[in-house]
Amino acid sequence: MASSQSDAIQPAERRHTAGPWRVLGASLIGAAVLLLLCARELPAWADQKAPDIAPYAQWLDQKMDAAGLDAPYDAIHALMQRLAGTSNSGP
Repeated sequence: MASSQSDAIQPAERRHTAGPWRVLGASLIGAAVLLLLCARELPAWADQKAPDIAPYAQWLDQKMDAAGLDAPYDAIHALMQRLAGTSNSGP
């Protein structure tokens, strides 16, 4: 009897793939990492591209600044400034 499988992935290998909950979890973790790395730019972006969410972006920026979660962005920004050979005149 022929297998009902329509692709070339063997059944034994298919068991090692991620399920929907793992994909959702990885997506949420990735979104959180991007938020940590890009949060300082979010209010300026929202003012230009999505004015409807600008107050929320400003609120989020203030909360992350108060919690000290802006350090990854500041570190990456300082590194890029050093690599570019310019001085960091502030955020």
